[in-house]
Amino acid sequence: MTASPVVLVMTAAALPTARRIEAALPGASLQALAGRLPDADTQFSDTIGHVRTLFAARVPIIALCPAELLIRAIAPLLQAGSRASPVVSVSEDGASVVPLVGAAFGGNALARHLATVLGGQAAITAPGNPALALALDQPPAGWCLANPQDAAPVMAELYAGAPVRIEGDAPWLAAMELPFDDGADITLCATTAALAGSPTCLVYHPRRVVLGAGCSRNCTAEELIALAEAALREADIAAGTLAAVASLDRKAGEPALIALAQHFAVPLRVFSAEELERETPRLANPSDLVFAETGCHGISEGAALAGSGPQGVLILDKRKSERATAALAAAPGPLDAADIGHAPEV
Repeated sequence: MTASPVVLVMTAAALPTARRIEAALPGASLQALAGRLPDADTQFSDTIGHVRTLFAARVPIIALCPAELLIRAIAPLLQAGSRASPVVSVSEDGASVVPLVGAAFGGNALARHLATVLGGQAAITAPGNPALALALDQPPAGWCLANPQDAAPVMAELYAGAPVRIEGDAPWLAAMELPFDDGADITLCATTAALAGSPTCLVYHPRRVVLGAGCSRNCTAEELIALAEAALREADIAAGTLAAVASLDRKAGEPALIALAQHFAVPLRVFSAEELERETPRLANPSDLVFAETGCHGISEGAALAGSGPQGVLILDKRKSERATAALAAAPGPLDAADIGHAPEV
């Protein structure tokens, strides 16, 4: 689930249960039928229309109302093979919690959590294989799914009992209790390569690569981004493997560097000149000119290596454009960006 859930209340009798749900779900909003709860975050008069609007926007819905009402509301919007955010029906007293749709995308987990909070019973009707409790479109921290649009058909096949094979090294996938078969048509692929995936193949990238970058003051974002994209293509590395963009702390305010991190949707992390200078023995292209200007023998290579850690290796040495440099280094396993260098000072 990505959006904050909405708790819908139809009657005053359901209000105590709704308040308990709201308290158990940080960020949840309480929305009520007009006239029933004056201090609700939102009030609505057309229940069916309001439910459809929320469902179409992929907002998780928890409704204290009969399941039939919800089914009538969302039925026209359901599409085979499409991803649906959770819709959960809860009885007024909280004794029954029923996930209606979106079971594979957090619905079952949400229903179980609510049942625990309310002391009720979750009516889970999807297969009970614990391996499928983790939605395949929500990989663990340090991993990125390259083709989330294909997660729904793959999950549907797995729920139906289809065998699956794993390509590459992904311990979290191998630990799942799935019917593995080396000849299966369904594939879960772990790779740093830029593969597209398909409705029968989910591609997961370990975020273990650091993009080291440097630029002059008049460098444009377009130039730096183009250089970085070219570096990834040359190394055959998917953008989804990037854990962070790293650079010298003196460069942290450069608009091009900020735009580069935003382009790849990863944090910008920085190192002092002294920290980068420690990487000199591992640099492929140490520069005395860079040292004279910055106090370290290399910005892009040094930042990539420092960010990837002591076991990291340079997988693409410094590439240059007129006003920018870029390099790539990889760690043995997924990285936590919070552990890489420092956050830029604001």
